[in-house]
Amino acid sequence: MSYRIHPDTAWVHDPNTDSIHVMPLPAGEPLTIGGTGCALYLDVVDGRDPVVEALLRWDAPEHEIRAGVDGFLQTLVQAGILVVDDAPSAEASTTPARLEELRLLFVCTANICRSAYADVRMRQLSVPGLVVDSAGTHALVGQPMDPPMARHLANPDEGARHRAQQITRELVDGADLIIAMSARHRDYILDEWPHAAKRTFLIGHVARELRNLPRDARPEDVVPHLWTHRGTQRSDSVRDPYGRGEAAASRAAHIIDSHLEVIAEVLGRTMQGVQP
Repeated sequence: MSYRIHPDTAWVHDPNTDSIHVMPLPAGEPLTIGGTGCALYLDVVDGRDPVVEALLRWDAPEHEIRAGVDGFLQTLVQAGILVVDDAPSAEASTTPARLEELRLLFVCTANICRSAYADVRMRQLSVPGLVVDSAGTHALVGQPMDPPMARHLANPDEGARHRAQQITRELVDGADLIIAMSARHRDYILDEWPHAAKRTFLIGHVARELRNLPRDARPEDVVPHLWTHRGTQRSDSVRDPYGRGEAAASRAAHIIDSHLEVIAEVLGRTMQGVQP
């Protein structure tokens, strides 16, 4: 079922409390929507399917998620806040649409070493269906990849063409899977955007758990699998090589390469729907 905000509805999002304040409507009283309801409301605002997004976001039985989301959305429809654009098809009522692409966001500090290298290297691996980007929690905006890291790319010129960017809510909300280079980066993301918790993981954890992803998994199963099997090890982070010389850059590139080989192989198989 497709939803949109009723054209007569006025609302404000308060990022400090992560809640939606709906103004008085002809059909009812002022309303504040918080918690999971806020996330679902923003899904509708952005034109995303709130049921599919909820299945990716939360760790619970599918029938419970569907029932809870549908019930919440119908309450907003009855209050005149949402409008139903069309009726659900039989297929849509039972199975979420298959993802045709998976959007990855690599995150480190300055976005010139670790996340930049992972971004460019993953692009070089050319995995169909993957859309790749990167950002920094304290980015050196506009800077190319640090030369000691770029030298470990198959084509170092691509590192020179990279441009660092600061992480934003738009980038976070646009990513299906956020891959942090250290626990500090994951903590930063969760402090700023708590709703991204269930799709933000350390690179080592992603590679380790994707090895156990069922071979018949669909693309939309990837993030729930990582969340269900969440956990960290000291080796899941990649130490910052910036300013520490060629040897440190070489070690960081080698570790990232080993993780990306696993991630690219498993996600490539999953996006193509390869069966065992």
